[in-house]
Amino acid sequence: MAPSAEIVTAFAQKRLLAGVRFSTNPQSMLSKEPSIPHGHSSEEFVTFDTFYLERGPLPESLMEDYTMTPSIETKL
Repeated sequence: MAPSAEIVTAFAQKRLLAGVRFSTNPQSMLSKEPSIPHGHSSEEFVTFDTFYLERGPLPESLMEDYTMTPSIETKL
């Protein structure tokens, strides 16, 4: 895990997930796919891996030749 990811994960566990009960592993909650932001519909977002990106004014253009490398994934 990248140093910045470790910092964010520790912050989330301490601040955002305080008081949340986990069966055995707090990391399981952080690795779940998030739900669509409250008050919005799925048409307002594009999913990229486990991220919701707000749709812009231009139509999507799929990039089938894009390669998601481990280093790019850790930087998201």
